[in-house]
Amino acid sequence: MYVLDYVFYRVCKYYKMMSGDSGMVGFYSCTILSLITFFTCLNIFILACITLEKDLKISKLLVTVCIIILQFMFSYRYRNTIYLHTAIRKSKNYNKVKIGFYDIIIVCYLLTIVLTPMVLGYMRHNLGMKF
Repeated sequence: MYVLDYVFYRVCKYYKMMSGDSGMVGFYSCTILSLITFFTCLNIFILACITLEKDLKISKLLVTVCIIILQFMFSYRYRNTIYLHTAIRKSKNYNKVKIGFYDIIIVCYLLTIVLTPMVLGYMRHNLGMKF
């Protein structure tokens, strides 16, 4: 959960820096966290379907419901600012190199979880590869 707290803190900090308004920062941060969690679960599901040689069928309604449920879960968790203050306190103990390293790892992870379904879909539909 510390990774999610750190991502929540970094997204909050980014949106506060860009907009200067802290009204919707929590909503934006919870949306980013729910999308990250959804794509992680989607990647696990895709890899399980490839391993078990099953056909992948996901409806748009199921995707929407999952993202909304995750949004409510993260909004409930981060409704208080306790988690944000905890993440701020923990991140102040790190130096700039360590924070930069964590940011690079998070960006690489985000690129991986977003690009994996796209690459697998391209390979399956456009190149005719069977999994």
